[in-house]
Amino acid sequence: MNSFKKNIKFLIYCVVIGIIGGIIYALIKYFFDIPDDFMYTFTYSFVFIYIALYFSQNFYYIHKLKKASHHIENFESEKYIEEIEPCLKKVGRLKNIKNLMKLDLSVAYLEIKNYKKAIEFIESIDESKLDRTLLSFYRVNMPIIYFYAGKFDKSKELYDKNIYFYIEYATSKKGDLLKSIQILHIMNDFIENKILDAKNKILELEKIDLSPRFKKSVDELKDIVYKKK
Repeated sequence: MNSFKKNIKFLIYCVVIGIIGGIIYALIKYFFDIPDDFMYTFTYSFVFIYIALYFSQNFYYIHKLKKASHHIENFESEKYIEEIEPCLKKVGRLKNIKNLMKLDLSVAYLEIKNYKKAIEFIESIDESKLDRTLLSFYRVNMPIIYFYAGKFDKSKELYDKNIYFYIEYATSKKGDLLKSIQILHIMNDFIENKILDAKNKILELEKIDLSPRFKKSVDELKDIVYKKK
């Protein structure tokens, strides 16, 4: 439904731009008596340049994000922040790129334990504007950030709100996001004081081949759980 609404909005946007463009085209032609051949060439050139600039800007920032992502994997979140945060003011109307940057920056700030900034970035994202992929990461990352910030009630509220998504995702998907959901289940057990369940889930998670970054996350969570009396 969310995707359908976005497509309708985009279609309406295109129609409105087309109508405005047509009116401007007619007015210029009428008042300046410009030949049709020139106007056609000018219009097509303008549209081509606009599309080319849009996609080149998209490509540039996607490439920049991919290039910078190794900083997070190598536990160099400060470098990632230095490279990507200044770009937020430059991406303009590239909403998907901007939301991706905000999501990644919230993770980067979480890694360096700056929970205030992590919350600030993830809360600045309009959930209704996210595509399906980014929405999945948003629904998982947000309660995790609140958990580490010590805001257990908020973390629990978001977990309960999205529980059906977590269950559905676990039955149909694999990869890093699924591991994050498993971590989220452990956090929820901890909040509900189900410490034995949390410990058992940690043991199961430790049997999986984890990347260094996920192993660090599990070790940190394990330390929190095992300190609980």
